[in-house]
Amino acid sequence: MDFFIDIHAHSSAMNCFMYLNSVIDDSKKDQQLVYPKLLDAKTKVFSFMDTKTCRNPYKLGTGRR
Repeated sequence: MDFFIDIHAHSSAMNCFMYLNSVIDDSKKDQQLVYPKLLDAKTKVFSFMDTKTCRNPYKLGTGRR
């Protein structure tokens, strides 16, 4: 699977952003960030700055991780 996309509203966010799984291999981090960077460059409603990575073990098995 290349993408899992969960689209929903957020009570305090006024823009679009992503939650990304945190990659174990740091050399792949740049590759992981290509898609959100492209969205940030192409649309005003997407925020790369609000995009977050998640390593929280309690989130395993959820759409966020």
